[in-house]
Amino acid sequence: MHSNRLAGIMAGLVLSACGTEPDGASPSDVLQTEVQCAGDRDCPSGQFCTVGVCVAPGVWTPDVVPLKDGVTKEVSAEALTTVDAVLLVDVDVNGQDAVDVEEGVSLADTGDNCPGVENPDQKDHDGDGLGDACDDDDDGDGTSDALDCAPLDAAIHPKAVEVCDAKDNDCDTSTDEALPTQTCGLGPCEVTVPGCLAGAVPTCTPAGTPSDEVCDGIDNDCDGEVDEALGQTTCGVGACANTVDTCAFGAPQACTPLPVPAGSCNAPPAPCKKTTTGMDACNAPCSKVGPAQCFTVHPACLTSNPGTPTDAATCKTPKGKYDCGLTCQEWPNTIGADCTYCKNIVCNPAGGMDEAQFQCNNVPVPPTP
Repeated sequence: MHSNRLAGIMAGLVLSACGTEPDGASPSDVLQTEVQCAGDRDCPSGQFCTVGVCVAPGVWTPDVVPLKDGVTKEVSAEALTTVDAVLLVDVDVNGQDAVDVEEGVSLADTGDNCPGVENPDQKDHDGDGLGDACDDDDDGDGTSDALDCAPLDAAIHPKAVEVCDAKDNDCDTSTDEALPTQTCGLGPCEVTVPGCLAGAVPTCTPAGTPSDEVCDGIDNDCDGEVDEALGQTTCGVGACANTVDTCAFGAPQACTPLPVPAGSCNAPPAPCKKTTTGMDACNAPCSKVGPAQCFTVHPACLTSNPGTPTDAATCKTPKGKYDCGLTCQEWPNTIGADCTYCKNIVCNPAGGMDEAQFQCNNVPVPPTP
């Protein structure tokens, strides 16, 4: 704002009290004289220099004020506080007081980015249209200048993230603090360096000397892999073949063939008390062993079933009572064809029942499949 205007008006004009118009003027008049000037001394007597123009009371024109370079513009009472017009004192526009000297009010220049504050250089650091002289956040970073440790650097404020640049980015009075370290290389080649050094991120270079990879859980060759490319081991044949990594969890791994599939032995069936041989699915020798007992006791010889294993080919049934009037050959065989009458143990000719037994063939035990 041009603060010398008000002094020029008060020194160069003799006006009536607040609320009245200059002598001979009416609310339908406006200042009309325009002579370019660099100061009051360039203006005729009774006029003053404002915004490069000599101004004095004259004939009024409705709703028009003179601007620089002879341009006129219609304005309202509200617009008079923002247009580049001469300073007026106690002048009515549209029936309202626009300026009152007693209150020290003045009009702002068009383009003045800080009305009401001395701002000759019109600096506006963040380009927001509000001059630095009256902008409480000159760099537009969201933090007022009073709380900003770098009010002209939008990258530095209390909410900023600290980076490695030798600056206090977050305004906590520390520089490049709490930045994470860097780690590079693997195994014996691993090295860790600070995340920031003298305001710059240092280069991280792996250390150590790579060597041939061995099975020890360490990245010996510093290529980022552990115990890699150490090969595999295969064991077993046929259905039992198995392949495993030579190294597992940092230690050599033994190879064990897979189990032999059940029933894969090709040996012939083995009869009672005999053994046969052959080969299994894993190409290994195998054998079959026959039953240890050759027969099973016929159910007719026991009071309970099934019969127990035995080597005897026959067995006798329990004693039974039969009609004494029949001969042994005539007694009916109700047990089965594998049982034959043995003998008449007791016969009572006087009548009654005879006591006798049957002899049965025991059941052979089948060979091992």
